Amino acid sequence: MKNAMKWCALMVLVVGCARVNIESKDPIKLDVSMRVDVYQHVARDVDSIEDLIAGSPKEGAAAVPKTSWLDRIVPCAYAGGLSDFPDEVVVAIERRKARRSQILLLASQGYIGENENGFVEVFEKTSLDPGRLAMIEQENKDRLVIFEYVAKKNRTSVEETGKVFADRIQKDAAAGTPIEESSGDWVVK
Repeated sequence: MKNAMKWCALMVLVVGCARVNIESKDPIKLDVSMRVDVYQHVARDVDSIEDLIAGSPKEGAAAVPKTSWLDRIVPCAYAGGLSDFPDEVVVAIERRKARRSQILLLASQGYIGENENGFVEVFEKTSLDPGRLAMIEQENKDRLVIFEYVAKKNRTSVEETGKVFADRIQKDAAAGTPIEESSGDWVVK
């Protein structure tokens, strides 16, 4: 009986340890997970910063949702408040926060819109006074400072980072705000 069990165990090991080779004429390329990971980090940073600017979910701190099983095992450091940012980024965030209501008002009136790259675009320059035009120019400069910081932190391009910001800003935009779609067409939200 013992010999029969030994032979069965040996057969299971031999059959169970078969080696399989898969060959391909062309090399298999895998670069999907890295792009998704970078995008998730950028999206978290974008949400954190935009929450600070909008004053939500609570003043001074942004909630960082746990979105994957890896986040639950390996904690990551994301921006939780203004003290986590370099001085020039803090200044840009504070200025954007201070002018947010004016930007929202101009957007709801159709004078400006949110383009697909994360910047404010002016539609009727002749209808806006020089002070408002200067404010919009400063808004775009502050956005660029923030985009550059997030891009450098996450080792991605400013353009890609701007598009992630654009998605969030457009999602949060009030009804009546002109929005540029990825096709280049403008629609009113």
